Amino acid sequence: MANKWNYVIIRRMSDVRKSDKGGHMREKILHVIEKNSRIDIAELAVRLGAAEIDVANELKAMEEEGVTGREIS
Repeated sequence: MANKWNYVIIRRMSDVRKSDKGGHMREKILHVIEKNSRIDIAELAVRLGAAEIDVANELKAMEEEGVTGREIS
């Protein structure tokens, strides 16, 4: 059985550089994971109307920048 990840918001977008690419998508991602931290990337992509790879890349970038994190549930 695969581990299920919870996404954790570490910093609000207002604390992140304003020049970040994907800012609009990031705000949407944060809004969704704030309400459902156990959402998987496929479902998140459907809700955002975006490709899974784009959502995965954005989440990875947000983790690297310290905006979000993950923990195993």
